[in-house]
Amino acid sequence: MRFVLPDGPRGLLVGSQTGVFAFDGARFTRRSGLTDGLDITAMQRLSDGRLVVGALSEAVYFEHDGRWHLLGADEGMPSNSPFALVEHDGYLWVPGIRGIARVPVEDLAALAEGRITHVRGQMVLNERGDPMAGQQGYCCNGAGTSKGFLRDDTLWLPTRDGVVAFDTAAIRPNTVAPPVAIERVMAQGQWQAAHALADGELPAAARDLTFDFTVLSFQDPRSNSVEYRLVGYDADWQPAALTNRSARYTNLPPGDYVFEVRGRNNTGMASDAPARLAFSIRPLLHETRAFAITLAVLALALLALGLHYLQGRHRRQRLALEAVVQQRTEALAAANDRLREASQTDPLTGLRNRRYMASQIPADLSYYDRQIRKGPEQGKVMVFALVDIDHFKAINDTHGHRAGDLVLQQFAHILRGLVRSGDYVVRWGGEEFLLVFRPMPAAQVALMGERVRAAVASHAFDLGNGQSQHLTCSIGLAEYPLFAGRHDAAGWETLVELADQALYFVKTRGRDGWAAFRPTATTPTDDLLRAMQAGPEVLLADGRLSMVGSESVYADTGETTA
Repeated sequence: MRFVLPDGPRGLLVGSQTGVFAFDGARFTRRSGLTDGLDITAMQRLSDGRLVVGALSEAVYFEHDGRWHLLGADEGMPSNSPFALVEHDGYLWVPGIRGIARVPVEDLAALAEGRITHVRGQMVLNERGDPMAGQQGYCCNGAGTSKGFLRDDTLWLPTRDGVVAFDTAAIRPNTVAPPVAIERVMAQGQWQAAHALADGELPAAARDLTFDFTVLSFQDPRSNSVEYRLVGYDADWQPAALTNRSARYTNLPPGDYVFEVRGRNNTGMASDAPARLAFSIRPLLHETRAFAITLAVLALALLALGLHYLQGRHRRQRLALEAVVQQRTEALAAANDRLREASQTDPLTGLRNRRYMASQIPADLSYYDRQIRKGPEQGKVMVFALVDIDHFKAINDTHGHRAGDLVLQQFAHILRGLVRSGDYVVRWGGEEFLLVFRPMPAAQVALMGERVRAAVASHAFDLGNGQSQHLTCSIGLAEYPLFAGRHDAAGWETLVELADQALYFVKTRGRDGWAAFRPTATTPTDDLLRAMQAGPEVLLADGRLSMVGSESVYADTGETTA
């Protein structure tokens, strides 16, 4: 038990080495809210009823609105282990092991309510000569805790050498700021007087400097403090140790500097103006602005050269890439052309095939229709001729497929020799071939049909085995336009189908001939092919269809050549 404080008519508050306890006459109850294990050294109730306690851990705690609040160094109170707490003249006085401190009572509520973050704590008399801790004197040390009292304006406190009577109304703070002097500077291992360097220039090699300075005071000089800074290098003031009156800098860069020193007395009052020493350090060649500009220019030049080189390389790479892309594009186009050509060409005979015909003939018919409308092609027709080799299967069966291939190749050669530039020769399938002739006078259709038949019949086909054989062919013809004045009445597929009907007509009448069906005034224009499904003979017999053909076809039908 260290401290006993009456609390009401019958209660007591007891401070111990383990905290604060309340005694109600029967038992002790711990006061909650304080840090566990506090060694209580002093207690005091303020005039407004709030309880204040001091601890050996150099901290003060006070109650406010039912909660405890710490009053320590971080809150602006000088560090001290209180052995007495006294309220007087608006202050809470805290005598302790380090000396006598005080704080305005009004600051406690302001701190607890968050209106301020630091109280105006002040050490007015100190035992140990702490810096900025007021006047040093023999006080408060070695006489135990819970000692001291106030009478009138005087604090009576025990010490090792007797009693201290401290007049709280007669405090005279030190108002004289200590003057400061910079005495000397060491550069390159040599000391020189500070005034000799003022506004001077140090050589480029002087990069390590030491400054000696002093603070002049006749009142408690050990409590004076010093701050220094090197303007141009330090961002803020640097505190000097209590016994150190020098500052050292190493590896300083070149430039202009001002070394400043200011002092504070034992109450914290600073000098009006710091002591100053201006000087400069000469730069080495590589530290000069001209050198930096030269390097920058060289760097920019190298960058420009590098950029020019990269642009040139990128340009060459782009051109090379474009050339490769162009080459591959052309190769791809050529490959596509070859592929298209191969897809539209019969590999055995070298003639065009059905695919080519389907892609090309619609455009030719459209062109022919436009020419008809202009007039120059009036009275002319395009001719579709479907040609089939007679008894071709017998060639394959008797002489083999190689002989059949040779016959097909020779047959294609004969047909190429019968067409004009702009006409088509197409292998339609197997031994069938389709010829499409550009517009010709309708009167020449019979001559063209006979010419094809005769050219085939007069040729001796080489079978590849030392033998040759004469062959014949059957030819079905169809004219475009099928109906005079109606170019849209029958498409090219209808014309090929009509030519196939004429070809079959020739086949059934002895072969080795040609035939062409022509409409009459009574020919059904919208459904001719369906009407012919029962055979063209019915349409020919009732005059809904007419025919022109070779003599062999007419001889078989009993008609005369038109």
